[in-house]
Amino acid sequence: LCKVDINYCRFYFSNKINFLLKNSLFSQPQMKQILLYILIILVVQGRTQTKLENDSLLRQEQKNTLFVGVGYAGLMVHTNISYERQIFHFDKALINARIAYGKYAEWGDDGNLIMLNWAYLFGRQKHYFEADFGVFARISSIDASMSMYNKNLFAKYDFYPLVNIGYRYYNPKKHFSLRSGIGTEYLYLGLGFNF
Repeated sequence: LCKVDINYCRFYFSNKINFLLKNSLFSQPQMKQILLYILIILVVQGRTQTKLENDSLLRQEQKNTLFVGVGYAGLMVHTNISYERQIFHFDKALINARIAYGKYAEWGDDGNLIMLNWAYLFGRQKHYFEADFGVFARISSIDASMSMYNKNLFAKYDFYPLVNIGYRYYNPKKHFSLRSGIGTEYLYLGLGFNF
């Protein structure tokens, strides 16, 4: 019907609307008010739906990261793999919890290391200043019981405070992260995968 004559369609639909307005329970001014209220409700509902979609995008952020890192300081080097989880998200800051396991080597010693720390990220969008605070444990592979100078059973375990400052590239909607800086982890660089 509408494909044949566009003028007929306009006439047909305008007659139907006029018929509905004349034969409705409401007068024409009341009908205009009702239509205005319906329009306002649809606009508010549309804005609410957009906000919900934006909130769902925030919930789709990738809050977990696996890092592979290396630290270097002259005759000392370490490598590690770490898991980091976003705990708090503020406007200009993130707080993450991190656990790492790796190997270290230095002049006359080598062994395993474990790091537990909080990572505080300050910035916007993708570029952050990073500050880490936690515990850095080294487990020496050298048997302390064989040393004639040190008979302490726990001599092969060293605990240090972990303090780092650096730069973090983190885009919550992408899979790539980068961290670099200086501190207890020496001069470090880490590449991460967000999921």
